[in-house]
Amino acid sequence: MKKLFLLTVALVLGLGTVGCTSDDNGNSLNKEERKLQGVWTESKFVYLDKDKKILGEDFAEDWGCGLDKIEFKDREMIIRSYEEVYNECEEEVIKVTYTVKNNIIYTQNMEESAEIVELTDNKLVLKAELLDDFGLGAPKLKTVKSLTEWNKVVEVHIVMVK
Repeated sequence: MKKLFLLTVALVLGLGTVGCTSDDNGNSLNKEERKLQGVWTESKFVYLDKDKKILGEDFAEDWGCGLDKIEFKDREMIIRSYEEVYNECEEEVIKVTYTVKNNIIYTQNMEESAEIVELTDNKLVLKAELLDDFGLGAPKLKTVKSLTEWNKVVEVHIVMVK
């Protein structure tokens, strides 16, 4: 699930370059951006069918290296992913400039967007892309028990908490 998280975030948050609008002075944060500020820790993945019915959930596992995180600090988004490699913990860090408009997170110098499904003071839910579309194969899910159920998954949500 570690690589699933990092790859999902990298793919989901990869957006086209966003230009400044006339109401953007470059420094002020809008309401959504202010609410995002802080460090969000991955909590679980939720798998939904076409009717938004929950097919299963997988709780985040740290494998002894820590849970993956996204930090929003002013206009900078810092994605930290942890993985054990040869009995050593490795941290991968991605830093990008971002903006939020209409519940969509836009970053500079990437190709796609991330939809904010839910945002409260303590909970952030992002809609993820299915990695099977990129030839990476379906992840080994604990709660989606069969290939038939996996084929019903049309949406994955990444739940993060402060």
